[in-house]
Amino acid sequence: MKVILYILTIFSILFISGCSDCHKNSSKIIIKFSSWGSRTEYNILKNVISDYEKINPSVKIEFIHVPENYFRKLHLLYASKTAPDVVFINNTYAPLYIKSGLLEDLSSIIDKKVFYKSSLDCFSYNDKIYAIPRDISNLVIYVNKNIVKNSDQIKTIEDLRLYAKRHTNKKHFGLNYESNPVFWLYYLEYFNGGILSDDGNNIIINKPESIKGLKLYTDMINKDKSIPHNWELSSMTSAQLFINEKTAMYLSGRWLVPIFRQKLKFDWDVIPFPSTKQSKTLTDASGWALSKSSKNKQEAIDFILYLSSQKVSEKFTETGLITPARIDVASSNIFLDTTKKPKNAKVFIDILKQSKPTPVNSNYAKITDDVTNAIIPILNGNKSINDNLSDDFINKIQKYCDKSL
Repeated sequence: MKVILYILTIFSILFISGCSDCHKNSSKIIIKFSSWGSRTEYNILKNVISDYEKINPSVKIEFIHVPENYFRKLHLLYASKTAPDVVFINNTYAPLYIKSGLLEDLSSIIDKKVFYKSSLDCFSYNDKIYAIPRDISNLVIYVNKNIVKNSDQIKTIEDLRLYAKRHTNKKHFGLNYESNPVFWLYYLEYFNGGILSDDGNNIIINKPESIKGLKLYTDMINKDKSIPHNWELSSMTSAQLFINEKTAMYLSGRWLVPIFRQKLKFDWDVIPFPSTKQSKTLTDASGWALSKSSKNKQEAIDFILYLSSQKVSEKFTETGLITPARIDVASSNIFLDTTKKPKNAKVFIDILKQSKPTPVNSNYAKITDDVTNAIIPILNGNKSINDNLSDDFINKIQKYCDKSL
């Protein structure tokens, strides 16, 4: 009997203690915050959250980190009415959430002078801005300077093709293969083509300008053989090929800088992808958005303002991971430090002078899935452009535009 009473007493103490802690936690305002991100990003965000909670002891940030299939998870959270208060989002998926009325207009809290216009444009719809940008993303050409000399002479798409062909041999390819539209879209945009019209209302991948860019890219793969087929990657990613000096040049984004600083054993730098006076560089962005369903909007807004502050932007920029959307940080030595590679980091912001957001709409993910499936056999040389971009196919994906934002 004494044993039973003792157990009950201990249980009661633990229960009361637990309730006391629960009560203590429940007195705090809980802000749910979701983000994807690498280990580097995760560590930065954990530190940022810790700092914010110290400054704001009445607020608890519940961090929902989703490293893979982020938007699939986010869809489920919104569908189950358990959406985060603060959402890290990119311009590719933003239209879907805006059209569904899930995001709050943040125009009134954004100081537009602080951010690059290109980054704000990525989240602007009907003269409203639905996210405060963290970073702005564009592609540049990483160059192995031990292999490629005078790469600054690459001014046109024809120059790029020539250099890629000239630097292809038994040791390495000239340039990297990618089936993801993020990469080959640059070849189409050079000729003023693309997948979608700038307003997102029409499919244009079958237009002559788009076909010209697509044909050039496929010719570099199948005729010049300066870009490997996907089966020639030897189970490596394109980044790994560049790291292992199996590719002389590599078209990709700023996010690879931390890895390249650590892994590359050769001299390297970046140059802009060729453009013309008529064409523009494609720009994407990621940023902090507020769910319209948030029950603690003022606290969530305060947290968003902290996330988009100069101090936090500098934390991300120091790693080399991002091109900051904040002009003050991008123009500082934190980003432009020439003692760190790439020395030509200014390229990332110079090309913003003639850029535009990648044209998207609320069905962009569906469109690019179908387009990618159609494009891969063309890149591989198994199908012709006319075969896979037929009128029937174009009419099918045009319907996604008709139902879009």
